[in-house]
Amino acid sequence: MAQNEHGFIVRSFNDTKGLLNFTDVAENMSKKEKGELKPGACVKTYVLWSKRNSGLALTLDKKKVKMTDASTDLEKSLSTYLPQTEEEFAQITETYSQLVKNSASACVGKTFTWKVAEIRSNYSILKTVLEKKAKIAILPKPMMSMFGLSLPTDMDDFTMEGFCFQEVNKIPVVTFNPMVSKLQNLVTSQQSDFIPNKASLGFIESISATLGLQVTFLNGL
Repeated sequence: MAQNEHGFIVRSFNDTKGLLNFTDVAENMSKKEKGELKPGACVKTYVLWSKRNSGLALTLDKKKVKMTDASTDLEKSLSTYLPQTEEEFAQITETYSQLVKNSASACVGKTFTWKVAEIRSNYSILKTVLEKKAKIAILPKPMMSMFGLSLPTDMDDFTMEGFCFQEVNKIPVVTFNPMVSKLQNLVTSQQSDFIPNKASLGFIESISATLGLQVTFLNGL
């Protein structure tokens, strides 16, 4: 343990360092406990967040960690599980150029059989099978499971039916949720299809602690 103008620098295993600021110490330690914070002392802390090349932000309060975790979970958006930059989309288009051309025809609202061509951190790239002209699509990571069970997407012979529910930069976006195919009659593709007291199938676009759920329908409705 060392100290700087912001707080105490705590060193953990593998030379991992984090900052425990003075305010946190004042809120969670008695005067006697603070007096024991000296170089070489051991202290139990919790990680608030970790940022690449910036170390860890630490706290002594476990409740703060739970609040941070809940806030993070409630501010997620489906768009974060898609390519994030134009360059990333361009790289996919260049690598799978012919498949992208084949996918330019109307895929939204249709079900195809897919296999995984490539797995990336937040999404997978899919190719159709059993099609004369193979197509490409993106499968967001949250849609890789079925009823909470992980699918064996890393197996070479794995295939599964997937429903195209939207298109981003001319690339279809797919879900592997089997309930979608069963409930296709509830899929709404245009504004005039919304009828009072009639159910419509949508997908959760984002979750916010303040705004609630944002639901997207076919074609971005």
